[in-house]
Amino acid sequence: MKSPFLAKKNLFVFLISLSTVLFGQNANSTGGTGFFSNNQDSIIAETISKNTSLMAHEGNRFSGKGWELLLGEIQTSNHVLIGEDHFFNEIPEFVERITDEVRFDNFICEVDPFSIEILEEKIENFSEERLKAFKSDFGNTLSFFALYPEFQLLEKLIKKNTNIIGVDQIVMTTDRFLASELKKITTNGMARNISYQVMEVPSFSQIPLMRNWKSWGKWISQKKRLQLLNR
Repeated sequence: MKSPFLAKKNLFVFLISLSTVLFGQNANSTGGTGFFSNNQDSIIAETISKNTSLMAHEGNRFSGKGWELLLGEIQTSNHVLIGEDHFFNEIPEFVERITDEVRFDNFICEVDPFSIEILEEKIENFSEERLKAFKSDFGNTLSFFALYPEFQLLEKLIKKNTNIIGVDQIVMTTDRFLASELKKITTNGMARNISYQVMEVPSFSQIPLMRNWKSWGKWISQKKRLQLLNR
């Protein structure tokens, strides 16, 4: 993997809470009641008001003074951070339009590095039909890339030879996907058997309101056993 510190252009896309950005981590503990609860908030409000520009979104294009200002800043910056909220179609579209205009060496995102490595291999080598079948089987396990717009963004970035760097932990929903790969490569018979069992347990998203505690407990137990067997 190429070092992200040596590349010319790095694009980071992470979940960033608007309340954290505006109020700071200690907003609730300081007794503040709103945006103007202290001098720091007033400074933030003033800074925002002075640096606000509008952009228009029509079809699959962005335009306007705000868009032009953003592109100008991005083109002259080596490290660009986009704060996002999950599962809004506008986010991957916005990121895609930026990458149409600016070439990035690295794309750093909230997915674990193991999943990224596997996804890159499949996108680069699978036929369109085989990749479609893969997404049908495991699409809901792919964390940040679970939905079509995000996965389409990943495909386009890989085809542009952008280095994809996953920096997140392995999330709950990803176990079935990773178990399907582990069973292909592990030489430990017990680990292989447990991998098959993990794939049979309903995924985290399929256990309504966590009421299926028997399946959930089985899932947790298998996850811990796999971790021990493959150290």
